[in-house]
Order: sequence, then structure tokens, then C-alpha cells
Amino acid sequence: SDDMEIKEIRVKEKPVKCLHCGFEPVSELLYGIQEIDEKLQKDIDDRRVLLGGCSILKNSPKWFCSNCQTEYFLEKD
Repeated sequence: SDDMEIKEIRVKEKPVKCLHCGFEPVSELLYGIQEIDEKLQKDIDDRRVLLGGCSILKNSPKWFCSNCQTEYFLEKD
């Protein structure tokens, strides 16, 4: 669906596949300047990792589904 609802899910750990659409892998968001080596490039190509930009905000998601754009936030106990 292309309705613009914001999908945010709070989790205690990284989901194996997206809880919203079932896509896997869910990407880990890396923030800050990254040294791109072969392994990281492969992780990016395989969608295991997404570069989240330079600034990490307090409320930045930790994981992201590149299929349905669901954002996952780590729930603190």
C-alpha cells in the first residue's frame, strides 16, 4: 500500500524478518562516518546494513525494513 502511515515498532532485539511484511533481512542502521570495506559493502548490497547518515538522534531507529519502510526502535527495559 502506498498510504503514508508511519510504521514504528518497538522491539527488545533485532527481528529476524520484518514483523510488518515478513521481508528479510531487516537492515541494521549504522550512523556516523563508516569505513567502507569489502565486508561492509557486501552487507550493504545484501541489505543487512543501511547507512543512516552522520547524526544519530536520541530517537533514531536501530533497524529498518527496506521493503516496507518499517522502523524498529530498541525498547529499553
